[in-house]
Amino acid sequence: VSGERLLMRQPTLRLGFIVYWVVMHVLFAAAIV
Repeated sequence: VSGERLLMRQPTLRLGFIVYWVVMHVLFAAAIV
């Protein structure tokens, strides 16, 4: 839970995590295709 609070306090870090999450899924989808 402390990790989620840290992300809520730092919008930039949360945005970076979202971008990382999207990139990982795109690469995963590309690997399947």
